[in-house]
Amino acid sequence: MPTLVPVDGALLTQMLATAPPAHGLSRESWARYERALAQSPWGRAHRHWTALVDDGSRVLASAHRYDLEGSLDGRRVRICGVGDLVEHDDSGGVSLRLLVARVVEAATAAGDDLALVSTTAAVTDVVPAGFGPLPTLDLTLRVTESTRRGAPMAPVRGGDLGDLAMVVDMAAASAHGTRFHLQRDAGRMAFAFTRKRLLAGLGVAGRRELQFLVAEEGTRAVAYVVLSVEDGTWTLEECGDRDPTGARVGAILQAMIARDPAEARLVLHGWLPAGFLPPQLVVVASAPSADRLYLGRLGVGAAALALPPEDIRVWRTDLM
Repeated sequence: MPTLVPVDGALLTQMLATAPPAHGLSRESWARYERALAQSPWGRAHRHWTALVDDGSRVLASAHRYDLEGSLDGRRVRICGVGDLVEHDDSGGVSLRLLVARVVEAATAAGDDLALVSTTAAVTDVVPAGFGPLPTLDLTLRVTESTRRGAPMAPVRGGDLGDLAMVVDMAAASAHGTRFHLQRDAGRMAFAFTRKRLLAGLGVAGRRELQFLVAEEGTRAVAYVVLSVEDGTWTLEECGDRDPTGARVGAILQAMIARDPAEARLVLHGWLPAGFLPPQLVVVASAPSADRLYLGRLGVGAAALALPPEDIRVWRTDLM
């Protein structure tokens, strides 16, 4: 009977040497990536690599389990996150389904309230019955240029770790009133940024990049944008603005255009919360997201969740 075991000690060494490298990294770079995340403050406490092994200790499937917190209908909830799903055998998804089911069973026994499974549109049959997708759209966004033909008046600078408390406050304020969102502290956000920066630094030179930008009024940061670029494609990972219209988020993006006036106009891909569209952005196209988050209640007789877009607040930084 296959069993669920932690990936540590000898098994960790074996996995780093034999498991398929992820994220387009070389084996050596992927091993450095995994070790760096495991040693990060938030990752050490909240990210756990687990594997499904058979009676002969052969690895059938693996995933990372995340200890998360969130809010559902105004109540603080404990959430088991499941991501980085990898099948190591040729069972056609059977082993992955069993691994996710075992992780969910363990989370239920531990008293978690919800489980959140991060996967893609191509791997949805691993999600347990009763879990529902969080409705997200992959948007293609065009940034309009300022009529002043220059940088907006809002001062824009690169963000740093000292700005993370501001990011957390703005994210919490924007999520207020929604039925479901994740609770993120500065440690969780630092982990999300570290993950993206490691992928950029350990991958092929120039292939990936992460930009964290903030707009200031006086000495106070009042808006932020997190952007990643991979193979020339820009993705909006997350943004926030003390102005509910998002005008300063749009100003940050316009400042990027003004910085490189000879370059092609900036086109972004990403998610935006329902009802939030900065006035400087135009939606060019939309489609159901290729990256999926599935949410389910835990416990015997738990009712299925059905949340419309306006009832959730999730960003691409919440993907696992």
